[in-house]
Amino acid sequence: MSRARSRIREMREMLLSAQSLDRAAHSETGQDGAVPVDRSELAPYLLALALDMGATQVPLERAADELVEVAQGSPMALLAARSLAASLHKELPDDKRARLVVDLLTRAVRQARVEAFGSPGRA
Repeated sequence: MSRARSRIREMREMLLSAQSLDRAAHSETGQDGAVPVDRSELAPYLLALALDMGATQVPLERAADELVEVAQGSPMALLAARSLAASLHKELPDDKRARLVVDLLTRAVRQARVEAFGSPGRA
């Protein structure tokens, strides 16, 4: 029963994220709702996108670029999605695609951090 509730909760989060993105896409620049206030709310959508790209075998570099673009360069949104992916991988330890999605999101987080803050090791 708790597993079913968890799935329902995850689906609800994905729906809310999709609705938020839809509102943002249809808003004028500078208007309230033009960009989701909390980019971490994109996490379920980013996870779904990463799963889809993993299932359709999109090249890793292209997939990471697309995830960073959808997350609007937000390392926090990607980190939240990676956390969800890690939870999924924990539930499905033998699933190769779950592991690939964690790796993909890890790469996207690194890429977003470099784009946002500069290369690692910079003083």
